[in-house]
Amino acid sequence: MPGVRGRSVRWPVLGVVGALLVTGCGGHDRSPRPHTLVFDVTGQGTLSSLTYTIDGRATGRKSVGLPWHQTFRLPARKGGHKWDLTAKLDSGSVYVEVYLDGARMSSGGCAGDGCDSGGSGSTAD
Repeated sequence: MPGVRGRSVRWPVLGVVGALLVTGCGGHDRSPRPHTLVFDVTGQGTLSSLTYTIDGRATGRKSVGLPWHQTFRLPARKGGHKWDLTAKLDSGSVYVEVYLDGARMSSGGCAGDGCDSGGSGSTAD
């Protein structure tokens, strides 16, 4: 029967189209959301300098004792956020971890005279 065959094809297609409308076609239309960014720097010694940049705004500190920990609340922002962190050490050891919304985004460390470590990344809201 031609009518039955046509109906069996039409319903699955409508179901797929409906599912795409409900889910937003793969998330491309997602609204920006706030984020929590955490810089965690541990080790032995004193950092000669610590510099972090969030969305183009740089902050620098000298003679930073370890451990050093900072949490940032990033507001919802179309286009997302970008960050960078650099920890410089004259001597000793340093380990840097960066977390976004509780998930580790980067980690690394170094030991010895004149080492530096850090991390960078971005969100894609």
